[in-house]
Amino acid sequence: MQTNLRFGCVILRHYLDRESGDLFMTLGRYNGSRGKAPYPNAVFSNQRLWAWADREREIERKEQDKARSAA
Repeated sequence: MQTNLRFGCVILRHYLDRESGDLFMTLGRYNGSRGKAPYPNAVFSNQRLWAWADREREIERKEQDKARSAA
């Protein structure tokens, strides 16, 4: 699994360099669908979900810290 992730990251980085930093085109190339929107859009949609979950956890931690400080 670790080797597979490593190679996937190396390939993704190579494509990112080839696409001059254009993440949309990079994701399409990685998926074999360069220039088509469904795969990059799906990745970006999931990224927003992860970012939202991270933000919610951050807010919860701050509220817990406040509660501990007040106690």
